[in-house]
Amino acid sequence: MAVPTLCVVVRRDISGGLATAQAIHAATSYAKDNPTKTTLWADGRVIVLTCSSEILWELMGFVDYTAPVSGFYEPDMAGALTAIAFDGASLAQARKMFSLALME
Repeated sequence: MAVPTLCVVVRRDISGGLATAQAIHAATSYAKDNPTKTTLWADGRVIVLTCSSEILWELMGFVDYTAPVSGFYEPDMAGALTAIAFDGASLAQARKMFSLALME
């Protein structure tokens, strides 16, 4: 059986410390929004990827059709979408749709 994975994707143009905070915000939002799903990856792993702001929006829309997804909108950045979190089971499909060169 595959190890449950939470996937967090953060905008590439955000600096280290702020990017870390955004990733935590998105993961926390996912846990709050999806309490039954959260237990599935609690003993699993978390991966963090980056992509451009444009791809982040497209990825959120794509994942939203296949699995629960939570986004974080940073108030200090005029409410901009800075990170999303979703069940890693959707990552394989997302990678087929979005070039791996755009996600690191």
